[in-house]
Parts: sequence; structure tokens; C-alpha cells
Amino acid sequence: MNWEAIGAIAEILGATAVVVTLMYLAIQTRHARRVAEASAPQWIADSFRHHGAPFEADPSFASLFRHGINDWDRLDRNQQTLLHVHLAQNLLHADAVLTLQRKGLVAEDDALVWINDALACITTPGGARWWEEVGGIFPAQLREVLEGRLAEPETLPHPWTAASFYQVEAGEAPPQLGRGGDV
Repeated sequence: MNWEAIGAIAEILGATAVVVTLMYLAIQTRHARRVAEASAPQWIADSFRHHGAPFEADPSFASLFRHGINDWDRLDRNQQTLLHVHLAQNLLHADAVLTLQRKGLVAEDDALVWINDALACITTPGGARWWEEVGGIFPAQLREVLEGRLAEPETLPHPWTAASFYQVEAGEAPPQLGRGGDV
């Protein structure tokens, strides 16, 4: 066997290895996408359950939440911080679902539920005040979607405060959670 024959065999083996590698990568990529598609709905469900954890851990959080979305400025700074963390997590979940939807891993209707939930928050009096103060910290894609919808009032869901159980009774004071008080 001469060097030309050995070179030709090496080229054929190299080309075969490249084709086999590309086929393997295609199969792995398809498998990874299927795993991601299957995991997305579970992640969304887990996120929703996590969203209710503060309410379950401390029932007075519901009162704080109601007060915050009705009148943000009535809360002291510790209460605002606590509620901010909760609302920020909600909006960051909406952003993550929006990202999954844009990658084709979540249906548009599923992403719309989270976007509408975020909008229902930031269209309340207190939620609007909170958004005005901190909206700039959120990812650009989420801000663009929310601001775009805010510019079209006919597309907005009812604010949370439209539901009677989110309203605050006259004279009802925000709860003091933990040690309470201002910073």
C-alpha cells in the first residue's frame, strides 16, 4: 500500500468521523430540546406554587400585599422591601416564561397568563407606584412587553384591586410582620 492510498483511507475515515459526530450532536440537541420542552410546564407550575409561599408562611402577608397594591406609600420601608421581593420574583418569573416562549418552549397563551398577571399587579394604584420606582431594574424584554401593553389600555387585564378580596377596608392598617417598623 502506498502513501496515497493511506491518505485516501485517512480522509474517508476523517469524513466519516465528522458525519458521525454531526449526527450524534443532532440527536443530542433534539433530545435536549425535548427535555427542555417537557420541563418548562413543570417549572412554570413550581414557580406558581412558590409564588404563594409567603401567604402560606404568614397569613398576615395577605394583608400586607393588599395594602401594598392599594397604597404603596402607606407601607413603611421594611414592608415595601418585603413586598418588593415578592413582586420582583413574580415579574422575573414572567420574564423567564417570556424567554421560554420566545424560544418555542412554552405556548404563547401560557406566557400571556404570566404577562397578564404582571400587568394586573402594575395597574393597581400601589403596583403602579412600585413599578414607577423600580421598573427599570427588570430585563429589557419584559419592560418592552409590559410598557407596550400599558400603552394600549384596551389590552390590559383588570387590576388585582378590581377583586373585592384585594381591597382594603377603611381604617384598616397594614400589618407589622416580624419586627416591623421603619429602617
